[in-house]
Amino acid sequence: YTETDSLIAIKNNAVIFKKLRETDADVICLQEFFTAISPGNHYNLMDSIARTLHYPYHYFSLDNPKFDKKFYDGSIIYSRYKMVDTQKIIFPTTFRGSIIKTGILVNNDTIDIFTSRLQSVKFKSQEYQDMNAIKTGTDTAFKGSKNILQKLRAGYSQRVAQVYAIKK
Repeated sequence: YTETDSLIAIKNNAVIFKKLRETDADVICLQEFFTAISPGNHYNLMDSIARTLHYPYHYFSLDNPKFDKKFYDGSIIYSRYKMVDTQKIIFPTTFRGSIIKTGILVNNDTIDIFTSRLQSVKFKSQEYQDMNAIKTGTDTAFKGSKNILQKLRAGYSQRVAQVYAIKK
């Protein structure tokens, strides 16, 4: 990362913090959440959100380790209410993700909160170029459509297994 990358990240994070603050939600669920995990680290967004937006409770899935396990991405639940139970269920597919659940105590009643993200179709810039070729009817449209269909099929196949895991 360069200094410019850090400045852009800080600016983008400020926008995200502002939007979260404006919601004033008692519970927030975020997917594809990326954070350092070391306390006091400038990039520990998990602790920064908890501290600055006053969410004393949070549960993070720690799905994908990055950079020598100093950073992780995954799903996170923040709550202003006490969490009385947490659980992580890893998807039974090649997708590195999970379903997380927490019980929160609200007026002597427990409410279960679940959050997750599902497998994407993993489109890259080439697939978007292929879609434009299909729209305009260029000679490369057929070749591009085959790749797009393969990625859609693979992504939806993974999602089906994930939805069954969620339902269970």
